[in-house]
Amino acid sequence: NLAKSGVENPQQVEYSTLRVYLKHREDLQPVVEWMDKHYPQTDTLYLWADICREELLIEIEGIAVERV
Repeated sequence: NLAKSGVENPQQVEYSTLRVYLKHREDLQPVVEWMDKHYPQTDTLYLWADICREELLIEIEGIAVERV
């Protein structure tokens, strides 16, 4: 959560890398398409994994850097 990290405005940051955890392999294609549309310049790694919370189908974590 960006707000918990002290980022007041999400437009202040860009992501250098993203890691996307998917619960189901069949979700890969629509997720890749969405990520490519919204984060076209970001290196993204896609992984299949058991996600901590049962209700989640996808979890995304990343490294954000402040825009200057």
